[in-house]
Amino acid sequence: MEAKVVPVRSVDTCTVNMVINRNVTSDTELHTDEHAAYNSVGKEYKRSIINHKAGQYSVNGVTTNGIESVWAVLRRGLYGVYHSVSVKHLGRYVNEFTFRLNEGNVKIHTYDRMNSLYDNCVGTRITYRELVD
Repeated sequence: MEAKVVPVRSVDTCTVNMVINRNVTSDTELHTDEHAAYNSVGKEYKRSIINHKAGQYSVNGVTTNGIESVWAVLRRGLYGVYHSVSVKHLGRYVNEFTFRLNEGNVKIHTYDRMNSLYDNCVGTRITYRELVD
């Protein structure tokens, strides 16, 4: 399974639905927590809910533990490597850690991982002016 992480300005229903519709195929089964922003996605996708408030973390194979691990790695990485991030460049930080998660699998040959790194770097140069303006 591969993670796709997208920074958003808000977790309201409209934003959550827009991001899911742009990034998730309709045949995907969503495993979510009980957050109200997901309520309308269950109409377009098969949705299974984990109710953390009721102490649920895994029920009949339905869990959000995978995405919780993604957030934990992202938070620790941002804090441990960069200490703070700017909103302007949040997408770049998120892309870096998503790449690390997806390509860090030791079952992927080192040369393939290096080629993937190279392929993802080509054309992504940022100038100093873009960095600081």
